[in-house]
Amino acid sequence: MGAGWNLGNSMEAIGPGNETAWGNPVFTQQLINSLKAAGFDTLRIPVAWSAFSNASNFTIDPAWLSRVEQVVNYGLTAGMYVIIIEHWDGGWLNHRFYGNQTSLNNR
Repeated sequence: MGAGWNLGNSMEAIGPGNETAWGNPVFTQQLINSLKAAGFDTLRIPVAWSAFSNASNFTIDPAWLSRVEQVVNYGLTAGMYVIIIEHWDGGWLNHRFYGNQTSLNNR
């Protein structure tokens, strides 16, 4: 998979601007192409879902899902491997997993 680039935690930033909330730029095809040109073959994208989903049924906001797909496709279009990870997302998966396994599996 070669050398990789981590987009940082921009796709899990919460607040106004979402991916720009922590001062990062909006990701573009041009940015990802420049990473590929610099020799990076793999793109790591940490993503949060909780802030962009319905808390009662865990349905992800279609606009957010579309944006994540768009960023993933930037990497694929550039000929990169793309890794999406559930990084922290408020730590919901880490909270007493075995005691809440059914609820967490549904989520």
